[in-house]
Amino acid sequence: MLLTGISKLVTLQRALTCSFPKSLQVSGALYNMMNGNPFRLQVLVDRWPDFTSVVCRPPLEETMEPLDPYNDAYFLFSKHPESLFQMLHDPQIINWNKDVHIEVCQPALWDMLHTIGSKHGRQMQTLRFLLCVRDEMDSEELEQISNHR
Repeated sequence: MLLTGISKLVTLQRALTCSFPKSLQVSGALYNMMNGNPFRLQVLVDRWPDFTSVVCRPPLEETMEPLDPYNDAYFLFSKHPESLFQMLHDPQIINWNKDVHIEVCQPALWDMLHTIGSKHGRQMQTLRFLLCVRDEMDSEELEQISNHR
C-alpha cells in the first residue's frame, strides 16, 4: 500500500521512533521526504494504520543517474520479517531488474534479503557498520563493542 499525505508520514515517523535504532534508516528517509523529498522517495507499508513493514523506495518507473547511489536506494524496516518477506515478493515493490542499494538496521533481515535477491537472479553483498557515540570510552570498552559485531 502506497502511503501518501504528510499526516500519514508524520504518524508513521512517530510510530517508528518506538523501534529505534532498528527503524533509523526508514526514519531518516521519512525525514527527507517531509523536508522537500530530494530523492523523490515513496513509502509503502503492508497495511495501514497497523503496519508491520515499511519500504521507502525510489519510483519504479523513473530512470535515474547510474552514478548517484541514492537513486536506487531502498530503506527497510519490519516488526515481523515474514510480512516484509511477503511484501518483497511483489514485483511492484523493488525493481530487481537493476542494481539496488538496500539499507536496513536489522541483521535479522539480511538472510531473507539474500534469499529474495537470489530468486530474482541478483547476488547480494552485505556490508555491516557499527556506530557508537558516547562522551568517554576507554580502550577496553571499545574492544568489547568491536567483538560484538
